[in-house]
Amino acid sequence: MVKELESSLEGPVTILADSQAALKALMSWTINSKAILDCKNALLEVRDIAGICWVLGHSDIAANEEADELARGGSHSTHLPCYAPTEPKDDDSKDLFCSQLDSAISSLPKGDIKPIIGDFNDTVGYNNSNLSTVMGTQGLGNVRNDNGDRLVDFCVRNRLFIGGSKFAHKNIRKYTWESPDGQTRNLRPAVINRQHQKRNKLNLLRLQSAETARRYKVGLTGKLRGNNMINTWDDIATTCREVATSVIGTAQQPVKTMDQAKTNEAKVLGKSNYRVAANIVKRLARRDKRLYFNKLAEQAEQASNIGNIRSVYETIKQTSGNNIRPIAAIKGENGRELSSPEEQIDRWRKFFSHRGASR
Repeated sequence: MVKELESSLEGPVTILADSQAALKALMSWTINSKAILDCKNALLEVRDIAGICWVLGHSDIAANEEADELARGGSHSTHLPCYAPTEPKDDDSKDLFCSQLDSAISSLPKGDIKPIIGDFNDTVGYNNSNLSTVMGTQGLGNVRNDNGDRLVDFCVRNRLFIGGSKFAHKNIRKYTWESPDGQTRNLRPAVINRQHQKRNKLNLLRLQSAETARRYKVGLTGKLRGNNMINTWDDIATTCREVATSVIGTAQQPVKTMDQAKTNEAKVLGKSNYRVAANIVKRLARRDKRLYFNKLAEQAEQASNIGNIRSVYETIKQTSGNNIRPIAAIKGENGRELSSPEEQIDRWRKFFSHRGASR
């Protein structure tokens, strides 16, 4: 490809790209991808390149639109619909299904995205001990059945992840079939995708120290020279990762308190416990309120029977609450508020005398 590019050049050429991420990766001093390394080496072999510039994508540049079409054609996704034998089926039928599914996966191109959508008639449960790269903690059921074990083994063999077990849902949304007795439930159609491995981040701030940078350079140089290995990208990446982890170390994750981001299972459990406790408190509050008013009603009835009207009035006042309306302030002719009772009585006397005279 490089030779074809050189033969077609008639002078210095400027390469236009619409991906800022790609340009930053090419200009970076650190390389984290084999594709970036190959691209950088290929560009270094071309002599007549004036520069590489960024352009706005989808701006009617013919060569850029053609490159977008080639990029879309390079990525491919293959969906595999399937339906597994039910749990009571014999082992031979289940083994045949698993072998056919393995053959279908192995026959696909290596770079294809392989989502598997189907009904495996499985129960994987929520316990993902030593299986965090295969499943989450949001599965259905407490015990994994035989189909669930086969599904987990299949995902381990093919480096796949059970997507339906990752995110929290209500149990009613996790299954599509329920037996008449309500004891057996089947998961909704599973969506299985390739695994996404999470790596610890390196503490790159330590490279600001000259001593740490020197130790990293010496360790990496000695490691690459001492192994006498073929410098494939996998070997180089593994070596760089090992030296960086031992010399630089990983960044320490911030310690989260109990009130901060818990796991999904803990959140769901906490909300469930809160609802149960809140319902109990509300039920007890309604009971205590009912007993309180019944007691007041009995007191009012006893007071009425003996003719104690004042006690009846006080009891009714307690049940009705404090509904006394506040008295508005009385103002004089000049607009000043009158605070003393004598001034207020005199003001009322003048008011009514004036009303009587006007009639």
